Amino acid sequence: MPGTPYALLAVAVTAGVHLALGRRTILSVGIGTAVYVALVDAL
Repeated sequence: MPGTPYALLAVAVTAGVHLALGRRTILSVGIGTAVYVALVDAL
């Protein structure tokens, strides 16, 4: 599956942002999603 490494990286970014920004869920999910979309578009 070509998107699996990107998904794992996006999950790691989401968790990192979530912890770094004081558990702001909407912001962390938004940034994680943006990272995933950017990586998939880079294919």
